[in-house]
Amino acid sequence: MLPLLDPVDPVTSGQPACACAGLASRGAMLWHDERQEWVATREQSVRVVLDHPGCCVRPAGEPVPVALAGTVAGNAFGRLVRMSDGDGHCRAKEAIVAALDATDLAEVRDLTRRWTSRLLESGSTRLAFDVPMHVVGALLGVPDDRLPKVTSWTGSFAGAIAPQASAGAIARGIDGARRLLAECSELLGRAETGSLAWKLQTAFARVGLDDRDAVIANAIGLLVQTHDATAGLIGNAIVHLAARTDAIDADLLLSPQVMDIVRRVSHRDPSIQNTRRFVADDITVDGTSIPAGASILVLLAGANNGSTQSWEFGHGRHACPGQAIALTIAAACVETLVSEGAVPAAVPSPIPYLDSSNARIPRLAGFTGVAR
Repeated sequence: MLPLLDPVDPVTSGQPACACAGLASRGAMLWHDERQEWVATREQSVRVVLDHPGCCVRPAGEPVPVALAGTVAGNAFGRLVRMSDGDGHCRAKEAIVAALDATDLAEVRDLTRRWTSRLLESGSTRLAFDVPMHVVGALLGVPDDRLPKVTSWTGSFAGAIAPQASAGAIARGIDGARRLLAECSELLGRAETGSLAWKLQTAFARVGLDDRDAVIANAIGLLVQTHDATAGLIGNAIVHLAARTDAIDADLLLSPQVMDIVRRVSHRDPSIQNTRRFVADDITVDGTSIPAGASILVLLAGANNGSTQSWEFGHGRHACPGQAIALTIAAACVETLVSEGAVPAAVPSPIPYLDSSNARIPRLAGFTGVAR
């Protein structure tokens, strides 16, 4: 039998769906000897793993990555809803969902169009990152003149929590986390009624979580979750449009066309290709016994193959609560790029991608700059 493809290769592959299908053809649950972990490759096995209460987002006994333990970055990481399980997670997730659901998507669209135009005019070289970060930062209540710094600090923190982060990336991430904590602490102290920061505070209090540090950490968490995922949404939509000059019909309204394109690209070429779970108790998935202590790489992109469900935003108790906001930002950004004639007429072939084990972000001049 041929050696098993590295299951993170589809992230930067020219044909990720084919790569995922190749893995799925070998079985629903595969053991990858080199990586020393299991791989869930098909929709049903992905569903079982993400639904299983014994499959957790962190390894037992390691709530925070070892390299971040005891640092300000580790303290923030340990309070992130997306990085915890149990009752505290459920209540905090309920609060975050409530805060995001109360966010006006029309305001999100308006902010995105404004910041896309402003950042284009200012010559941003990382527009696919900068626009989403400026929009979410503005929703939280960050002053305009502070948004570039918040964007930079968030990128540093996101780089530090990535698997196999270098010592330099970890040091920059710890510094970025320290600055973000100070910024968001001040932000909550003066949160205006109706801002996303105010909505988070209110929602946490409503579910009985009177924990200011948790609110601050999860405000940062919203920025971090936005950083790579929405940049990938925008970048992959740009690649799609550059390859298909007839994708936009000039006789039809632009906004619904672009939203439809972004939704389809998100499904067929998702920006978040995989996630990971750690097995707390012995479990069985699709007839395969998985022992406690094992880790499982969950191929979200593989689950998307032939499915109508949007697996790229996760599933179950850890599904992304910001799907509507992310799609709205990506669509409004791309719509503005189309309107202003800023979509590149051509992109490199083959497309180069930023070095990542889970985020599929095309390396495009003017849009994603250089790798971290």
